[in-house]
Amino acid sequence: KDIQTSGNDKTWSLREFHVGNGGFRIDKNFGFEVPLDINGVDKTLLTPRITWPNASDYDYQAQKLVKMFSNNFEIYKKSVDDTILAVAL
Repeated sequence: KDIQTSGNDKTWSLREFHVGNGGFRIDKNFGFEVPLDINGVDKTLLTPRITWPNASDYDYQAQKLVKMFSNNFEIYKKSVDDTILAVAL
């Protein structure tokens, strides 16, 4: 299924973008794969840390976000099995 969004009179679909042949990197904060190349997307946006003037500030905010996700997930602990908990917390 397409994921669609609109804003500023522009409508687009994720299907419009194609992952290139650049491979993937593993996000060190969340552990998911991030493509290194998506046709039509500036490559710097796929590595947000390099878009920050101070990489330490990015690292601090990223860890803060990880903690926020983990804390928020606490309410779901009783509803999921151990395999989910291992990666969620």
